[in-house]
Formats: sequence, structure tokens, C-alpha cells
Amino acid sequence: MQTIKMSERELAERREAADVASKRLQAAKKEIRKHEHAVRQEDGEESAEFEKCNFREFDDLVMKDLGGRFKEDGRWPLVIDHSKQIATFMRYRDTNYL
Repeated sequence: MQTIKMSERELAERREAADVASKRLQAAKKEIRKHEHAVRQEDGEESAEFEKCNFREFDDLVMKDLGGRFKEDGRWPLVIDHSKQIATFMRYRDTNYL
């Protein structure tokens, strides 16, 4: 019984550490995106209204709204996907989309 309690305590500590690491990772990704966005704007590659992202970044940017851009703005995101990967992704995430 003592071994089980020790294991449960260790598991709880590891979960807490994983949560902290996950939050730090999300914050770092947010800072990287801000920096990349600023560099692209300086180079004249995109306007402030539009932001390009690859498929791997889509979950963080749109689904999780890292940075809170959509929450602050109040508008829904418009996603243009020529590859049809995002439609499949959103179907499996059980979201509403057109």
C-alpha cells in the first residue's frame, strides 16, 4: 500500500511538472510567432490582417488561440486551405465549419 501511495504521489508531481512545461512551451511558441510575424511585416510579406501558417501551427494558432488574437478581436477566423488537410483535421476535432 505504501508503494502505491508513493507511486501516486510521484505521478501527481510528474503531471504537475508536465503541465508547467506545457505552459512554458506554449508561451515560447507564442513569442516565436510574434517575432516571425513582426519580421514578415517588416519585409512586407503580409498585412496585419492576414497570417500564413503551416498545418502543424494551425492547432496552436486557431484551435487553441495562443496569443488570444481571436478572443481580443471578437471575429471568427477565416481559414483558406488549398490542401484540404484542415477540413479533415476539423472534422475529427468535432468542430463547426463551412
